Amino acid sequence: MDKIRRAKLYLTTMLDIKTIPLMILGMLFVMNFAFANGIDNLTNVFLALACDIHKLLIPIGFLLVVAAAVIYAGGQVGNAEMRGKSQGWAVWALVGAIMAFVIAMLGPALIGAMYSTTAINFSNCPSTCSLSAGSALDCSAISP
Repeated sequence: MDKIRRAKLYLTTMLDIKTIPLMILGMLFVMNFAFANGIDNLTNVFLALACDIHKLLIPIGFLLVVAAAVIYAGGQVGNAEMRGKSQGWAVWALVGAIMAFVIAMLGPALIGAMYSTTAINFSNCPSTCSLSAGSALDCSAISP
């Protein structure tokens, strides 16, 4: 029983707000890599990961804008210290939203530059080039 408690304590100390986004990104990469059919499809794995991240950036940006508004409005009901803190948090949420939008706009051009081709159009990401693909990655619609 003591070993179980120690293992639980170890796992809970590893999971904090700083490591959760990295774990999600790692899981996306591992799942896409697991669905690849060999090392030849490694380009498709990275394209699928880029496609999955690109699909998430715009909704995350909008949620950050909404969160900034809620945080700012909620902080206005408190005292001066609470107002100051909520304004700081709201500004950082807006900065995160702006960064998400900038990455969503410049991401295809950067991926295209890495593969020395024209910018990749992520607007038509096929469903077979994602985590929901199941057993095979077919990123032929977006591959350079």
